[in-house]
Amino acid sequence: MYENLTGCSGIRENKQGKEYVKNADLLKALLESKEKGSPTDDFTKMIILMATKISTRLPYLDEEDRNDCIEYAIIDGITYYNRFNEKKGTNAFAYMTSVLLNGFAKGWRKLGKHEFPNSIMSRLDSGKIHSI
Repeated sequence: MYENLTGCSGIRENKQGKEYVKNADLLKALLESKEKGSPTDDFTKMIILMATKISTRLPYLDEEDRNDCIEYAIIDGITYYNRFNEKKGTNAFAYMTSVLLNGFAKGWRKLGKHEFPNSIMSRLDSGKIHSI
């Protein structure tokens, strides 16, 4: 869906050729975006990559549901990036991961799916608490 993320200085490749985002690069792009007042292209590409990677850890029966939830997560990432407080900490990766996961949950609820498939939300009801 989002294959063309080349040209972003913050996206790196590991030895297997898989792309990933480093916290230092994300923090720099996030702070640049906050200073500019709108998300930069590099920051947006990092958010797209993070959302796409997170979606592979969540099971979906329908690929269209996955894509819809990715879009909700990206929208949340772009909407709430400016609430990051660099005075409280420098872990922009953890902050954005949390924002994106909330976006996935929001998308799932908007799709009318009230029970999360095989994820932390469905395990909370059963009394078994696990992380994603």
